[in-house]
Amino acid sequence: MAMKSWRRVSAAGAAIAALALSTLVPVSALAATTPDPDVLVHYDFAVDGVVTDVSGHGNDGTIVGTGARVSGGELTLPGGGAGSGAGYVRFPAGIFDGKDTLTVSTWLRNDTGSGNYAAMFFGSGTGSAPAQYWLLNPRNPAGRFKTVITNGSQPSSPWNTEYGISPTTGSQGVNGPTTGSEWAMYTTVITPTSITGYYNGALVGTVATSRTVSQFGTGLVGYIGRSTYNDPYYKGGVDDVLVATTAYSAAQVAELFHGNERTSAAQTQAALTADADALTLPSEATSDLTLPATGATNLSHISWASSTPGVIASDGRLTRPGDGEGDATVTLTATLTLAGRSLTRDYTVMVPALDAQRDLERSADAFDLGIRVTAQDVALASQWQGATVGWASSAPAVLSPAGAVKRGDADATATLTATFTRDGRTASRTYDVTVRSRDVGQVAAYVRSGDTARTDVLHLAAGADGASLVALNNDKGVLYPTYGTGTSRFANPTLFRKPDGTFGLVASDNASNGRIFVYSSKDLVTFTDQKWALTNTQGIVVSRADVRYDNGTRQYRLTLRTPSGSAYEVTTADFSTFSAPVATSPSTVPSVTGLPTGAVEASALRVSQAELTRVQTALGRIVNTSVDAGPDLTVQAGGTLDLPSKVDLGYSDGSSKKLGVDWDTSGVDLSRAGSYTVTGTVRQPTYGDAKGILVPERADPWVYRDDERTGSAEYYLTGSYPTTQAKPGVGYDRIVLRRADSINGLTTASENVLLWARGAASPDTSNGSTVASDNYRYFWAPELHRINGDWYILFTSSRSSNVWDIRPTIMRAPGDSDPMVASNWKVLGYVKAAPGDSAAFTSFSLDMTYFEAAGKHYLVWAEKPGSSDLRMAEIDPSDPTQLTSRSILLSTPNYAWERTSSQVINEGPAVIASDREVFVFFSASEVNETYAVGMLRAPLDGDLMNPATWTKTGYPLLTSDDFGGAQNGPGHNSFTLDENGNPVIVYHARPPVSEWPAGADGGLNDPSRHARVKTVHFAVDGSAVLNQTREEELAPAFRTVTRTVTVLPAPEPVLNVTTSVTTRCVAGKVVQVVTVTNGESIPVTLSATGAYGTRSWGAVAAGKTLSAAISTRVGAIPSGEITVQGSATKDGKTVRFERSTPYTAVSCG
Repeated sequence: MAMKSWRRVSAAGAAIAALALSTLVPVSALAATTPDPDVLVHYDFAVDGVVTDVSGHGNDGTIVGTGARVSGGELTLPGGGAGSGAGYVRFPAGIFDGKDTLTVSTWLRNDTGSGNYAAMFFGSGTGSAPAQYWLLNPRNPAGRFKTVITNGSQPSSPWNTEYGISPTTGSQGVNGPTTGSEWAMYTTVITPTSITGYYNGALVGTVATSRTVSQFGTGLVGYIGRSTYNDPYYKGGVDDVLVATTAYSAAQVAELFHGNERTSAAQTQAALTADADALTLPSEATSDLTLPATGATNLSHISWASSTPGVIASDGRLTRPGDGEGDATVTLTATLTLAGRSLTRDYTVMVPALDAQRDLERSADAFDLGIRVTAQDVALASQWQGATVGWASSAPAVLSPAGAVKRGDADATATLTATFTRDGRTASRTYDVTVRSRDVGQVAAYVRSGDTARTDVLHLAAGADGASLVALNNDKGVLYPTYGTGTSRFANPTLFRKPDGTFGLVASDNASNGRIFVYSSKDLVTFTDQKWALTNTQGIVVSRADVRYDNGTRQYRLTLRTPSGSAYEVTTADFSTFSAPVATSPSTVPSVTGLPTGAVEASALRVSQAELTRVQTALGRIVNTSVDAGPDLTVQAGGTLDLPSKVDLGYSDGSSKKLGVDWDTSGVDLSRAGSYTVTGTVRQPTYGDAKGILVPERADPWVYRDDERTGSAEYYLTGSYPTTQAKPGVGYDRIVLRRADSINGLTTASENVLLWARGAASPDTSNGSTVASDNYRYFWAPELHRINGDWYILFTSSRSSNVWDIRPTIMRAPGDSDPMVASNWKVLGYVKAAPGDSAAFTSFSLDMTYFEAAGKHYLVWAEKPGSSDLRMAEIDPSDPTQLTSRSILLSTPNYAWERTSSQVINEGPAVIASDREVFVFFSASEVNETYAVGMLRAPLDGDLMNPATWTKTGYPLLTSDDFGGAQNGPGHNSFTLDENGNPVIVYHARPPVSEWPAGADGGLNDPSRHARVKTVHFAVDGSAVLNQTREEELAPAFRTVTRTVTVLPAPEPVLNVTTSVTTRCVAGKVVQVVTVTNGESIPVTLSATGAYGTRSWGAVAAGKTLSAAISTRVGAIPSGEITVQGSATKDGKTVRFERSTPYTAVSCG
């Protein structure tokens, strides 16, 4: 333990006094010699063996139980079960009674881990549970900082009344940061109307409350290391406990953190540097400057000095040099101070001398039209900074000089020219404005009836004018608020246009307070940049907010409607700060007709054709719109028919895929000329039985296609072997594998046991399988892979007889062996984290999968420190049991569809890739009808170990709703390729009715999670679509295709005879030599006739070559031809042959 430093002496009082004086000096100079009335308790643990209050008020703590010790300047608590007698510290009785305003701060080194417990507590001291309390938990079951206060009276279940940071009911607060075991400062500020949390001096959040500590009653008890719940006691270190009866500001808390010896000088210096880096001043100024007095990030105190106070004073007042004088350059020096440490930073500002024309140019430069894309009239200013403004338009029929907009059939751009005039001087500027094409339809935003966190989310419907509104995304939510933000529920979502051509969305926080959710969208498909904005501080509850942009003021105008029907207007430029609300007459809420069944709280945005098409394409059902079986065929009689083995299917979004086709050619006679029609039946695979079950009772199904072992496709299936309540101790106790040459063949394929769990009931090892020595039940989610050429099975097992002590493990078989032979397999052991990785495999871990991308190899698994999260790390494929990188957090459940009241889950990752992207699909929510499949995606060439590379789709891609009641809880899937090379998803789902006795049909004891298969479609934008129906994949009209086959008559037979003519000179005369070759298999009678004579060979035998000479009797001949004629009987017909063979002029003179 480090010695107490000068920075530590009465740190709390020093920090507060320093800030009250608005100047900072060494803390030691402010050490109080008399008690600070606002500091109720301060334990610095400087004296071994006792808990002494150094505030001067004598509120010493009492060590209770055994194992607690004060030594070396800190309190160490042993931890233990409730009622175990483990040590803790008790505050003086009643010390918290009536204290409605409190600041409680402490440093903790948490060795307890995550769970339900308290490191500090005050509240009711009687009953089976504390009816009223404040509680600090440094690491709750989700691994997050928790500080909460009861905001109501519900003695039977007080946890349901918790408000604050990471409350039991997430909607009653905000999530705290994840924490670890290192020393950290936890600070809570309680007022009559709020609770605020800070972690290491940084604000976590503030949550409104309405119940005061006084309403807790009297006789409150307070502890360090426990609560009055029947929870485990805190284990770990405690230091610098401070309780004050004032509400510390954020700056005071920052001072408290940086004034402590556990915060290093380097940390404070880094904080000062961050504040300095965040400071910005204009490079040029013509009016007074606002010089920040507080650091934006770490709240350091900032003082200013000026090199030229006569131009810019230290308070920011500015005096420009006169007309004709030179411009002035001023250096402003900021001194940032935090907990007695300082940093200086210089900023240079140029102050231009007065110059009328140059000032007018500056005014023109400063003008902002406030809009680049519009669908409504534009406000054009007539005055600006003392100048008049005149306007002209390059396209007055589109955008007039008065700002009137006329929308056409296509987007159009107009250039506006503004002329600024002041004191006889002028300056001009131009502004391009795009006018959207006219509206042809609407996009409706709504929530669904049901009044839950799953229904009160953004749904969209769209339709052209005169057509019905069609629900998008299968009438499922397209946007969920981050869970734990406010109520985590939308009310009355409304869409609006932004001045840059993009869109925005606002929705009230379930009409329960003055906050709204705010999002940005480029396309009405994807919504980003969530804000949870407080619109007013007057307590006005917002049920609906309607937004319109005013380019004249460059602000958004919001009409806030209340549940009682009142209306107020506020303005904002950034949806962070808002003007004071002004009461206004409420207008009628626009009605939206033709909504999907169950749609409520709807609004509509008018859209152009391009905008409508875009949202319908991206979120509408993707249906088969065409089929192409190739061109018609022409073939000679006697030829062969070569028809395509696959057809091309086209879809409504522009995507395509191929399916096999079976042709019926029985009506084609290739021996007879004519036109024939052939019919093909498109081969759309059907998997499983009539209920869609491929293999019954195989949860977590994994199908692997291998084309290497035999050179032909082989399909392997493994999965979790089920357990039932009827057979306790049996199930989840073996690794099984089956093989077939088709996916459907897996249904009846024999199944081999490859490995038995240690302690398995009656293991049968007669097939060569073994009983594991270090792997106990539960065996879950086995996966078969080829890694570096060898066979591997990744699965989950328990490390002990405690079935919940599970971690990922791996078994291997040589790559040249038969994986169905049990004796080929050897267990390699549990997967090990990389050195220094304190997150991987430290908690309940399961569902490991493997994938390769861009030459790198990765493992992804589920880890459950509190919630079940997805983590990922790299491996060397030569040893998959050892992670080679520190793991990253890939996904944590942060939407309502990923959780239920009892489970918060991301698990069962499975990977599929396109030629552009990697997709990690996962299962979420609880193992019941709410189970659903979600997706993360990343570019294939991206840094996959950077969490920022991954994008999580904010809604599920496959749910029970996608099956119309025929299947429940789809999830925990794998992917493989079918016989056509198309991807399919293999998943488990329950039937709609119970197949087992009451009590068994639920959770992990339900064997009726059956393996099923359906196709995967890739949309034109690269997205994987899991919920396409069979009719959408292949329209009934395209299940049969036809092609015309034209058989041409057989050609007349010909004789295969070749001829040539050469010349030579004999006694000065030209002699022609005619050569013939019979290429037939029969004799051919041949003769030759030319200008100088005739020769006959008679019947030339098959394959023979003969020559004959013709003497011309002259010394020179011109060019000419010799005709060879012949005949033969071929295929019963007389076939004649005639060919003219040319020769060139020759002279023998």
